Amino acid sequence: MTHKKRWYVTMTWENWPEDGAYGTIVEAVDEISAEAACANEMIAIRSNAKDHVKQWHMLDCFDVDRFIEKHKR
Repeated sequence: MTHKKRWYVTMTWENWPEDGAYGTIVEAVDEISAEAACANEMIAIRSNAKDHVKQWHMLDCFDVDRFIEKHKR
């Protein structure tokens, strides 16, 4: 069984900043799955998101817990 991690993902549309961006924390096994989970959230909350699937750009995607561990004070 593959362990899911928490990923921070931000995405934007081709015509940013007019249509804005979206950021979230998702649980996924890898970066590709995290990007897909973020996209699914975007589709669920934005009525026009499905029309812009090919125009999305991932900005950030990283393992949240690894980031926290690396940057502990």
